[in-house]
Amino acid sequence: MKEQRIQIIKKIINQILLEISDVEYNIDLSRLKLLYDRKHKMQIILNDKDNKTMQYNFYYEDNGNFYGSINIKNFERSFLMEYPPQYRKGELININPILNIANYDDETTFLLSTYHEVTHFISFGSWNTIQKGDKSIIGHISGISVDRYYYNKEKVTTIESNNMEFINEAINDWISKYLYSLIEKKKISNDDRYKKINMQIKNKIQNGEIKAKDIISYYISNEISKLKEGLSIEDFYIGKAKGERE
Repeated sequence: MKEQRIQIIKKIINQILLEISDVEYNIDLSRLKLLYDRKHKMQIILNDKDNKTMQYNFYYEDNGNFYGSINIKNFERSFLMEYPPQYRKGELININPILNIANYDDETTFLLSTYHEVTHFISFGSWNTIQKGDKSIIGHISGISVDRYYYNKEKVTTIESNNMEFINEAINDWISKYLYSLIEKKKISNDDRYKKINMQIKNKIQNGEIKAKDIISYYISNEISKLKEGLSIEDFYIGKAKGERE
């Protein structure tokens, strides 16, 4: 059963990558190549509810060598873990991502959860060095969420965000359900938590102001300004231009 579900997750990843490779999405080939390359490096973990704690092992992206591990409480939920780059011999090296999928009893819940997290995976951008030296700054984009990691003495001390997490989750959820309906050929209702944003997306598409595949393309390609303009995201954005979190 467990191995069967691991294979289902891998199949969904391949199906989504195949779908977004269609020319209608107009996604740059370099971006698609990055996703296909990272797919082979990403760990897939099926999280059983029987486990009280979970151990996650991290490996360097360039050579696959072990970096370290953490043990955390099992919250019985799915998530994509993108650990920030870590220093090795004075140089920042990327860490392979981890796709953690909760092994839900209900098949539809399991599938929707997988589609949601894989959509996060395809929207994760590269880690970009903004400033080098003793206090390095690394920028990272996920969909329309932008984070900056501040390092001091080779450790992350502060993370700043653009406070777009909620809207990013809403768009990610809409895209994952769109892909689910397209690939699985099953209709699914959108999440009520994002009702207003979902209605805005629906109206924009129906009025011919933006295409569904353009939304997906902009999101995956981290074209924030185009997505903000196309969906009038500022209507929903309330808060500071820059946030700080632990």
